[in-house]
Amino acid sequence: MEMKDIKKFDLLKDEFSENSTMQQKQYAFEVKPEPEIWESFRNGHEGAFTFLYNRYFDLLYNFGKKLNFKDGVLEDALQDFFIELRVSRKKLGKVEFVKSYLYKSFRRKLLRSKKKTPYLIPLYSENQEAFQVSINTELHFIGAQLNSVQAKFLERALNQLPKRQKEAIYHFYYESFSYSEIAEIMDIGSAKAARNLIYKGLNSLRKQNNPLPDWLLLLFICVIA
Repeated sequence: MEMKDIKKFDLLKDEFSENSTMQQKQYAFEVKPEPEIWESFRNGHEGAFTFLYNRYFDLLYNFGKKLNFKDGVLEDALQDFFIELRVSRKKLGKVEFVKSYLYKSFRRKLLRSKKKTPYLIPLYSENQEAFQVSINTELHFIGAQLNSVQAKFLERALNQLPKRQKEAIYHFYYESFSYSEIAEIMDIGSAKAARNLIYKGLNSLRKQNNPLPDWLLLLFICVIA
């Protein structure tokens, strides 16, 4: 993406954020169902576009970091992603689940970038696998009920799972995506396959010799039953 495009996009964002009327309209979007917001965006409503940008920029950025992308590369890719989304919006179809659609689309864009310029991508060292999960900051609803030893063990145990199992577990427990949405995001064949991937990872945790309480392992397993 050229620098002039980045500057143009930043100016556009600033223009909306400084306009009090537009800010009021942004608040109105908070109470609308996302499929309606998406339709407004497709029909050329700039406020709808700005709302989607503000809501999902940080979430997509953090997701991209988990997929092993450097900050500079990731920021350019994300700016590019939203510009392309805005330019091509009339060609886009209706979307029922906007969040999972954006995650899926951005994930595919990043993976395409990785194939084109792999030397620009690595964020983690060769000994540290991508998609690291943090219990206290991401699975806080569980971390708050564990002591520090248990929380560290669970975090370490989760991060020792294969990357795809970690990603599926992350999407399910942290992002609250359904099995169908996870299957779409990760290009898995079906909702059943996504569920099986999560269950396989959690079953590996259950079999480990660990200090985790029984109620926690049951909570993980029962949620996906």
